[in-house]
Amino acid sequence: MSTTDWIYLAMLLGSIPYGHLVKLSGSPARKQFLCMAAGIGLSFALVGVGIVHSFVAILGTYLIVLSLGPRRCEWIAFLFVFGYLFFFRTCTLYGFEEPPVHCNAIQLLVTLRCCSFPFEVFDAAEPSGAESKTLKPPSFYEFLSYCYCYCGLTTGPYFRYKTFKDMLFQENPEEISTVIPAMRNLYTLPFYAVVYLFLIEYFPISGIASEENVSHPLGVLYQLAYLVPAFIGFRWRFYIGWLLAESSCMTLGLGAYPNCTDPKPGLGPTKPVSEQNGSVEGSEADGSTCLKKDYYSFETIRTIKIFEVEFSPSMANTMKSWNITIQWWMATYVHRKLPFKNRNLRMFITLLVSAFWHGVFPGYYLTFLMVPLVVIAEVRMEKAIKPYLSPTLCYYYDWVRWFFHFRSMEYLGCGFMLLQLKPCIAAWKSMYFIGHIVIFAFILIPSFIPKKYVDEKETKEKSS
Repeated sequence: MSTTDWIYLAMLLGSIPYGHLVKLSGSPARKQFLCMAAGIGLSFALVGVGIVHSFVAILGTYLIVLSLGPRRCEWIAFLFVFGYLFFFRTCTLYGFEEPPVHCNAIQLLVTLRCCSFPFEVFDAAEPSGAESKTLKPPSFYEFLSYCYCYCGLTTGPYFRYKTFKDMLFQENPEEISTVIPAMRNLYTLPFYAVVYLFLIEYFPISGIASEENVSHPLGVLYQLAYLVPAFIGFRWRFYIGWLLAESSCMTLGLGAYPNCTDPKPGLGPTKPVSEQNGSVEGSEADGSTCLKKDYYSFETIRTIKIFEVEFSPSMANTMKSWNITIQWWMATYVHRKLPFKNRNLRMFITLLVSAFWHGVFPGYYLTFLMVPLVVIAEVRMEKAIKPYLSPTLCYYYDWVRWFFHFRSMEYLGCGFMLLQLKPCIAAWKSMYFIGHIVIFAFILIPSFIPKKYVDEKETKEKSS
């Protein structure tokens, strides 16, 4: 780990106790200032004058919102922010200095906050079952404090402007238990940290396309085996950052909503709270009330469901449990707003936008644009084979499916890990593109399996 990485880690750790101090600091105005000051200070410490890039995106978005107003600013602001993101990634082509490494992480989260802000302020029809109402455009200071709130600024989670405002104006925040949930959220962190440090030492990502691995006597088998620990270290690095980020949000009280409002990652509450009696309307079938102060959930800022990711048998399920708030953002502001009815086409375009959001390196596109094919292969194989299997065999089939699913993630993950085109293609070439061959084979094989039709009840029993 580099010196900057250690500074980055120290800031994530420090933001956890800092959040508790901010929560107890008093007025909403003071909390708002402390959140913004910490975010700006963190940005300066990591990227220095590179903070100007995120500020330009914020200022440009706000000017578009003020000048164009509702119904016209939303997509123009969206295109502006993503257009500036492209300029930020390619600014060296125009003679500008390359931004610092961690500047990219800040720009990513600021981009999401800026893009969703106009929709949230002016869209009366919110994509939820909760009460919908149009928010008044805030001042530039309020918008700036949201965009530079230190929570999630470099790692996620993404949270809406409404979630930020709800945190500022919480009633009796000292009554909300935040420290214990935050600490409970970190109980697995030492395990992930120790394993991660071991793996990056003995199975570095740079070794994937190294001459030593490519020319190993065991050939493809060794390279495929090497991908297993390398990819574990790669994804567990995200686990560490996301767990720390979630805990920093928890100590601040960000995303804390009554459990019976059924909050969802990214979105927030899906059931309204009665302001008259402090209970959730229709929350209890037996007529009892669910008080706002009784139970609180932090599901709104949930970023990762590690167990589901590690043991999911399909790519679609893994994607739903990975970087959840960002997945919600992509689904809400890209996938659902596309004018196409074909689900595969919408998934392809959404993944293309996701790849562009991550960066301009070819590896992102080589990985993301293969994901729809993996999903298609998994669905086709399941529909072709499972009708022939008993419930017991279906159980074993799901474990086989999990095995191939993770091998596909490790193989396609070369693009995400290596980023550059030449080493990625070289690594796949040395493995004879075996992953691509298997994926296309799994797409074609079901065409040669006779269809067996089963009733709906039997299908549900096998799936369960």
